[in-house]
Amino acid sequence: PNPDASARIFVFRHAATGYETTCNVTTRYAAAWVRGERFYFDGCPMQFTSDAPTGIYTVLVGIQDAAFAYLPAVDADGNAATLIPVGTMEIMP
Repeated sequence: PNPDASARIFVFRHAATGYETTCNVTTRYAAAWVRGERFYFDGCPMQFTSDAPTGIYTVLVGIQDAAFAYLPAVDADGNAATLIPVGTMEIMP
């Protein structure tokens, strides 16, 4: 476990406009994660305002410490990052 990890943040970024919304309410504490662990049922309710643009959103995840600073991470290409893309989703009109 990483004792510096305090919160896991999901960011939903609209591909065309850059509009973002975040979710940091989760069902499992980030400090309990261990390197290399995989699990698939990590809930976080998505909330979008009524004026959120329709279309494709990139889903990103990051880990914050108790001061809300992002912990360092590395993306799939080996580049330093604070938010890692993990997939996409679409809001339909």
